[in-house]
Amino acid sequence: MADVFVLYKLLPQGYNGTIFAYGQTGSGKTFSMYGPDLRDTIGTTRGIVPRAIGQVFQGILSGTHHDVEEFMVKCSYLELYNEMINDLLDPAGKNLKIRQSPTKGIYIANLTWECVQDEEDIFELLELGAENRHTAATKMNDRSSRSHCIFMMDLIQKKGDGSILESRLNLVDLAGSESVKKTGATGSTFKEAQKINLSLSALGKCIFALTDKKTKHIPFRDSKLTRILQESLGGNSRTTLIVCLSPHHDNFDETVGTLRFAERAKKITTKARVNEMLSPEMMAKTIKALKAEVQLLKKKNLQLNDIIDRIRAPEWDREKEPIELLLKSIGGNTARALKVATIDEESLGGRSVDDATEEAERTDLSSTEWECRFKALEINLGNRVDELQEQLVSTRENLEKSEAELDALKDDHSKVHGSGPNFTPTFESMPNISVCIRPCRLCGRNQVKFLKRSRRFRRLRANLRGWQHGKKQQKKGGPKRKMR
Repeated sequence: MADVFVLYKLLPQGYNGTIFAYGQTGSGKTFSMYGPDLRDTIGTTRGIVPRAIGQVFQGILSGTHHDVEEFMVKCSYLELYNEMINDLLDPAGKNLKIRQSPTKGIYIANLTWECVQDEEDIFELLELGAENRHTAATKMNDRSSRSHCIFMMDLIQKKGDGSILESRLNLVDLAGSESVKKTGATGSTFKEAQKINLSLSALGKCIFALTDKKTKHIPFRDSKLTRILQESLGGNSRTTLIVCLSPHHDNFDETVGTLRFAERAKKITTKARVNEMLSPEMMAKTIKALKAEVQLLKKKNLQLNDIIDRIRAPEWDREKEPIELLLKSIGGNTARALKVATIDEESLGGRSVDDATEEAERTDLSSTEWECRFKALEINLGNRVDELQEQLVSTRENLEKSEAELDALKDDHSKVHGSGPNFTPTFESMPNISVCIRPCRLCGRNQVKFLKRSRRFRRLRANLRGWQHGKKQQKKGGPKRKMR
């Protein structure tokens, strides 16, 4: 449970988190995730989902986030039934499609998202989704889940400087792998078991590929389950796996398989990062600070080069011009940094880093050792300058992209003529021009966008004219013209 509580604390900091339960059918996955009663706030058997919801709202109401002006929590609830994505909050949302975009990443089109204000609102959504979820009775479970269920909760925080923190918590209740001989599934229940085992098999293949260094391709697209959980398995997320086991001796093989799955899943390393979108003002401040740091490091690098040239000179006298005196012109703890630059685990010899640092400061180094350590510090400074320049370039590109999107919105809005939501513009037909009418993203009014005909259209038209010209030449008895 310690890892689960860590996820609750990291969510307000802008990190994504995922908790999913895996195990054999009838081993207690749904009970672990939801508990016997969603609204039971005192019992020790409270599930993971109500605990997570309570921790998130406690963090919001604690008042520790002084720089946040506005919080927004929105939720969605879906199931993966027979490899079809169904919206549990909207019974009409059947067989939804998975999409991917550079800004949103992997998302599900037309999925219902509900904004909530407290825990009670979320409990009502969970109860609504539980009524729409597919379940059936088998020999091993009276209420067996026939679909994988995912509850997603987004926390959006708007700060006073205009920046936005976005984090998502995925709570996944997987359907259990089952043996048809033990469950006695027939008819539609048998087909559901086939789809469940197929998707869990695809999940196992993805985890095997993620932990195998020789594998270059990760088969996330083999199943919709692995496609939805792609970021949770090997991307931007902190993921926790809850393994549910059956204590009965008849399920020994399934228990061993589940433990092997968990052992391999523990070897996966994800790359979670803070999902923060800076405002244009903050981007400008960041660019200014990075530029100042780059200039400072360049200046310090030039000063170190001058000191190295001074030490290499034959007329340099160590007694008259000690190295410590030369380093004072740079300022800071440069001499100390040079002395401890080569301290590593091998040179410690069982000592602590502080003892090794004090001994290095007392050591009287020769000119050759000083020169080597100057070079090491120079390389570190050069690498730091390169990293800052790359960060500066990426920040500038993000700022230009944001400004370009804002200019595009302004241009689109300036093309609107007339007023009212049902306004339809009038236009005259023009050669080689097609007209596209679409609503404005700012005010909702219709706008006209003139598009030049595509290169493919022009090429087809040229081929058609060439073919007609060849027909005319053929009637006249002349040579035929080949089509391009």
